[in-house]
Amino acid sequence: MSSINFLSYEQHLEIFERYESGQNPKDIALVFNTHWATIYKYLKREPKLYQAGSQNLNHEFFKNIDTDEKAYWLGFMLADGNVRSNLKGLSLKLHIKDKNHIEKFQECLQAEDYKITYYKDNVGIEIYSKYLVNDLISHGVVPKKSLVVEWPKNISQELDYAIIRGIFDGDGSVFIPKDKIITYNIAGTYNLLNIIKEKLSLSNKLSKRPGCYVLKQAGRNVCKKFYDYIYKDATVWLPRKRKIFEDNL
Repeated sequence: MSSINFLSYEQHLEIFERYESGQNPKDIALVFNTHWATIYKYLKREPKLYQAGSQNLNHEFFKNIDTDEKAYWLGFMLADGNVRSNLKGLSLKLHIKDKNHIEKFQECLQAEDYKITYYKDNVGIEIYSKYLVNDLISHGVVPKKSLVVEWPKNISQELDYAIIRGIFDGDGSVFIPKDKIITYNIAGTYNLLNIIKEKLSLSNKLSKRPGCYVLKQAGRNVCKKFYDYIYKDATVWLPRKRKIFEDNL
């Protein structure tokens, strides 16, 4: 009898389900055409979503948002990512100058087998995983989200700074206008930006723009306060935006 050389996440889950329903390892081994000792081996392991067919991928990345890195990319996906529930896929597309950031996203999801696509002025990646998509949807990254996105629920407030950094990197900017006063802004829905205002203890009004609202702050002191907050304990960020802060604060 042959042993299992590759066990998909679905197969691993099925072994647990069969065992929990009362089947013994010997009977389960017959289903998978392997030795019962192999079934015992997999029963001792936690199922890990690192495979999708022949492609490596960490399907569990967005399951529990419990690190700076996960919270950041959730914020980034809220701002600039897309999910398609019918195709069970997610995509992220940025300007070609941010190619390294797409590569960082690819690396974080252990999605090196998914090819990065180059367009005329943009670069992007599409990843297919119903698990990633369902977890993102549960956190508020829904299809056609641009007019309805809200602050994600059931995530520790200790990671607010990372989520805001991701949202800022995905849908915000920092610049030096003609008056040479450093300014940052974040675009989003009215509800999302109001939550961000509360978390940043801001009182200024939001500006209405076509299809969105904008939260804007100008001045060295307020920008320094924002910089100190979002980059606290940061493990990932968009380098060109952070550099503008550091060059002008």
